[in-house]
Parts: sequence; C-alpha cells; structure tokens
Amino acid sequence: MADLTRLDATSLGTFRTHALAEFITDLKAIMKDDTNGVRSVHSVVKGLVPAEHFGENAVLGIGLMGADDVTYGKTLVSSVLSAATSIDTILDAQGDLFDDIDDNLETTIRTLLKTQGTTLEGINGEQLLDIWSDIDGDLSGGEDD
Repeated sequence: MADLTRLDATSLGTFRTHALAEFITDLKAIMKDDTNGVRSVHSVVKGLVPAEHFGENAVLGIGLMGADDVTYGKTLVSSVLSAATSIDTILDAQGDLFDDIDDNLETTIRTLLKTQGTTLEGINGEQLLDIWSDIDGDLSGGEDD
C-alpha cells in the first residue's frame, strides 16, 4: 500500500496502480458471471439465463411457485428482482465513480504534479477542482459530461 501521508506523484501513482487498480478489478469481477456457473446480479436483472436452464425463471428458480401468488412466489420473485436491480444500479454507479477517480488521479499526476509542484500543496486548487469536477456528478447521481 502506498504511503499517502505525503501526497506526491510517486505515492499517488503507487496508490493508483496497486490499491485502486485492484479494487476496480474486483468491482468489475463482481459484475460478471462466475466461471463456476454463478450468475452475477447484472445477469439476473437482465434476465439472462444459461442455455442449460432455458425455460426457468431468470430471477429465482423456484419452479411453478414463481408464477403463482397463492404461495407468494410471484411476489417473492418480484421483490428479489427489485433488490437485484437496486444492487446492480449501485455497482454500475460505483464502477463509473472509480473509473473517474482513476482517470482523475492519472491526470493529476501527469499534468499538475509534473508541471506545478511535487505535492498537492504546490498545485493550483482551481485546476485540481476542474480535473475532479466529474466526481461531484458521480457522487450526487447526476450525469457527467
């Protein structure tokens, strides 16, 4: 792990290429189907069913109960789909956020730290905020450019 007590280009670069890159890789892996046949939340939400399970309910394999509300199966499937959709939306937003953080760290290291100073203390705050402005949209749920 990078020593972030002094925010210089080397420390930020180490943080970006190790801790942040590993986190982004793990986040993207969560959003994909597992090689052992475990479907991702994204696949559940999109209704993607493996060929060997064709004809089954894409959300929850509970047989005939899933189509019947006498046993509350239909309600259960609907609730699971709603929860899965919320989780998928959050994971997608987090993917965008951390991709933007990665891009902004690279820009900060490449441009500002190499041209204005060796640490974040030596760079122009307004230019730093301009680089990181898309993060506000990511955190507030708004659209970035």
